[in-house]
Amino acid sequence: VGLPNESQPSDDIFEVQTKSSYDPMEGKAAECRNVGEPCSRAEECCNLRCHTYLHRCVT
Repeated sequence: VGLPNESQPSDDIFEVQTKSSYDPMEGKAAECRNVGEPCSRAEECCNLRCHTYLHRCVT
């Protein structure tokens, strides 16, 4: 059982960092965009509504 060409486990080692060691937003307030400002996702707008075609925050 498994994927072809991967019959043996890899020896790769990954280091997991804590949030405080890499978070560039630490200590900053969350910023949101106002109506009419550009957006690509609803989470970017203060009212959580981004028009998908116009790519603008809407009411």
